[in-house]
Amino acid sequence: MNVHVPVMLPQILDIYRKHVRRSGAVLFVDATLGAGGHAAGVLNVFPGATLVGFDQDEQARELAGDRLAEFGNRLRIVADNFSEMGQLLDSSDWPGADGILFDLGVSNMQ
Repeated sequence: MNVHVPVMLPQILDIYRKHVRRSGAVLFVDATLGAGGHAAGVLNVFPGATLVGFDQDEQARELAGDRLAEFGNRLRIVADNFSEMGQLLDSSDWPGADGILFDLGVSNMQ
């Protein structure tokens, strides 16, 4: 499989390393999951973390699901636009996220 590598991943991980605790229950949100490149990096660096990824594109969700299968229940993929993030997070009784990523560039897949 040809796996897309996000260009800014090292910078994003550097920011998270500086500002997010690395142990315990950590929750990240990837508002634009795509093929899961950022999510894979975050879940690898933070082994105790859980990540919720939003994407409304079915093909992107399938690619991300395949790519991120190794993370099992540490990953939840939401089939919706990130504009619904607040409502979905509130409905699940989550206290908030430790980090939220919005990659608002042009999607290579689209």
